[in-house]
Amino acid sequence: MKPAMLNHPDYGNVFGVEIGPGDLGNWSPTVAQMRDVALRRWVTGPNFAPWCGEKQALAESFAPHQREVETISEMTCDAVRAGRLIDFGFWPNEAIKFGGTRGGPLWSRGFIGQPFMDPWVLYHTWEGLPGIYLVNPKGDKPTGNSFEICELQPATAKGDPMLTIADRGTFIFPETPFTDWRKYGAHLAPSTARYLPGAEDTLNNGKDPAGAAAGNIGDPVMLAMLILNTRNVERETIRASDKLQRARAKSNKPPIPSYDRVHSAAYVTAITNRAKSRRGESLGGTHASPVPHIRMGHPREYASGRTIFIRDTLVNANETARAEFARQGYVVRPQP
Repeated sequence: MKPAMLNHPDYGNVFGVEIGPGDLGNWSPTVAQMRDVALRRWVTGPNFAPWCGEKQALAESFAPHQREVETISEMTCDAVRAGRLIDFGFWPNEAIKFGGTRGGPLWSRGFIGQPFMDPWVLYHTWEGLPGIYLVNPKGDKPTGNSFEICELQPATAKGDPMLTIADRGTFIFPETPFTDWRKYGAHLAPSTARYLPGAEDTLNNGKDPAGAAAGNIGDPVMLAMLILNTRNVERETIRASDKLQRARAKSNKPPIPSYDRVHSAAYVTAITNRAKSRRGESLGGTHASPVPHIRMGHPREYASGRTIFIRDTLVNANETARAEFARQGYVVRPQP
């Protein structure tokens, strides 16, 4: 039986468990651990509005309700079970911001898009904690259409590992391009935690909750789309061994779903090198062994009026790039 939404006078609304803010703890799952929780549908919808003081009513308007939590839980489970889970590895903050400043405008002009017709899950690590996002396409084709994003923060609730619904938003593909091509539109439902006392500095970095939420979920997904639309980025499918799958079948257990791993190290190195180059810093490459860099794509217009986008290309994406990535001090945890 699926647990119901609970409403307790001393706690917020949460799918299947009664918790208060003090009952949540940090949890840093591997891809496999996150996948297992998603398959069990351990997705919760915390509502911290009761602790938001004068902002309680506003926070309440963005709280996830039972039907939304159930839908997000099912979509996450289905995506993971179908193998629409992508592990992008470690992303530094500089790369994530690059996703927003370059990826967002390219998406709003129809030059890049997300890769699926059905919901998919993005996983990456950042400063020790994973970022996990459910992306739900809205429209009849992947490229250029609107989509929804739901941040799934890994946490423990009274010691139990769960995925908690945080920022959500619908990113709206414009019918006509914005006058300012650097902008794109979105409807946001910030996490109710962004309205807690003191959240202005601790969670929102001085921005309003909606603005903070837009960057928090938009930038990483735009970066993911940039990487997936860039040539020469290595990608592989991770599958459980046949022996393990046969053993599970004999025990009447479902098979372990596969997931994709995108090797972002060379791409991140290229972004870092690009920033260093703009600052006039030495990149350390030689003529014989040039540093990794991105050959930026661009629109190409034909006499007929048709416009296509020449995709970005990752150049010198080899073991040299990975070594440079390691030298910069980034640690990528191995995933099972």
